[in-house]
Amino acid sequence: MSGFRGLVGIVVVILTVGFGGSIWISEALRSEARSVWEDQAANVARSLSGTLLGWLEESYAPLSGLAALSENSNSLTESEFLNAFDGLEARATAFFLEAAALVEIDPEGGVSSSFIRYTSDPGGVLDYDQYLADNPALLDAAEVAEERFGEVILGHPLEGGNAASRASPVALGTFNTDGDVLIIGVIDYMALVDGLFDLHVPDGVAMRVSGRYPMVSGQGPEVAILDRGTSGVLHTVPIRTVSAGAELLIQWDFDARFAGGVNTGLARSTLVFGIGMTLFAAFLVAFLLSRNRTIQRRVDEATEELSEALDTISASIDYASNMQRAILPATSAIDDVLAEHFVLWEPQSVIGGDVYWLRPWGTGTLLLLGDCTGHGVPGAFMTMIATGALDRARSETPVGEVGSLMQRMHQIIQATQKHGAQNEQAQDGMELGICYFDGSEDSFEFCGARFSIFVASEAGVQEIKGGRKGIGYARVPAEQVYDTVRIPAAPGYAYYLTTDGFVDQVGGTDRRTFGKRRFAEALEGISGLAFSEQVSILQDTLTEYQGQEARLDDVAIIGFRL
Repeated sequence: MSGFRGLVGIVVVILTVGFGGSIWISEALRSEARSVWEDQAANVARSLSGTLLGWLEESYAPLSGLAALSENSNSLTESEFLNAFDGLEARATAFFLEAAALVEIDPEGGVSSSFIRYTSDPGGVLDYDQYLADNPALLDAAEVAEERFGEVILGHPLEGGNAASRASPVALGTFNTDGDVLIIGVIDYMALVDGLFDLHVPDGVAMRVSGRYPMVSGQGPEVAILDRGTSGVLHTVPIRTVSAGAELLIQWDFDARFAGGVNTGLARSTLVFGIGMTLFAAFLVAFLLSRNRTIQRRVDEATEELSEALDTISASIDYASNMQRAILPATSAIDDVLAEHFVLWEPQSVIGGDVYWLRPWGTGTLLLLGDCTGHGVPGAFMTMIATGALDRARSETPVGEVGSLMQRMHQIIQATQKHGAQNEQAQDGMELGICYFDGSEDSFEFCGARFSIFVASEAGVQEIKGGRKGIGYARVPAEQVYDTVRIPAAPGYAYYLTTDGFVDQVGGTDRRTFGKRRFAEALEGISGLAFSEQVSILQDTLTEYQGQEARLDDVAIIGFRL
């Protein structure tokens, strides 16, 4: 009897442990499947957010064009303003402003007493002779733009917006011969979002957008912008970012239609199999124990294999870092060309998309600093493509024609991507600045593709901007012309090339980007110091400003004197 009771006890223990273990493993597999599905959703959310923000930034571009027209015109007329707006719209490659207007700032009453003088939107939000004070959203954006003169400001959504149409003003302060003016446009969020959903958003994905917009007194309260919600939400991925002074929160909602839903087939199969095996094991205790030992051994082997795989991946990334550093010029090589210099190169991760080169060219020397699309492993691969394009372009371009060298690099990178991509619309490329030292003691050549050079002298720090097109991007024409400028050299002058990682870093008490204005002020304060001191001060400045915020991008700065 005691033996029977003991057997019953063993059977009960086996059934209890077997059923409980089967359920636990099934739930673990179900959780793992959901985690994989959520990781896929997070990747899609980051990609879609990047595309949406890129389109939003491109929508600001006409403001700069109209500002340049105002600054360079002795007497800007309404027809010139409207013709320029129409021309910019005709050449737009992505999304465009819904409307644009020019406001002359009242020198006595300020922005609140100013009214719209020229407009492409008669009868609409930007109607003729409308006082900014009559529209709180326009007034708020205009006041911030006046305070942050020369900086694009995205304003609070306009009153009367609804689910079908939601828009915000965007403003830029500039000047003409008559005084300070504002260029104001209207951004239609729904047009951007509809375009994104038409082209890129898979089934089962919805979005909600809210934001905190800049005001003279600081960031305003968070307001909802639009909601393309869905029912049965399984997972939400929030993306926070900053665009034109506005802090945006993009929330992506995913339901069971996305990627076919969470794959629970393995979990269900495991549960059924476990219950069956448990019932069988109740009568074959010895087999169950043997089976448990086998399973345990397989788990140990799988754990060991996973650990080895992780070690291999880590070693591969470290090796890739050594390979990337190998293409960077040695300090001694730069010493032979420049009287003084420093290089600040900090990838966001082990490897990155910022890269610099020093190459001989004829009797002169090329110094280049580039910012490739992305960072980490993708950015590093792009730097390898760019390195090959540079060396090939040097051999195919007449010595001294820096603009042609830039154009040839653009063509080679563009052709390389079309050859290797499954579709011919790859949007990878790079921003690049080139300095060519041809032996002249009083000047050197500079060519920039969405890249600037900062010149520090007794008069202060001046930003000399390059062209507005990058290189390698599919949307940039193959025959794009890249202009060069001759940069004067004099004793005591200091020159700085920087990628956008430093100026775009979010931080400070208001969680804003560092910005070019602060960067120029920082350079002005250190330009007279030894370069070994300058690089340390810049590193400390970035670290202090970043605070507890995450590093957003690779950082690279080159400073030098001739």
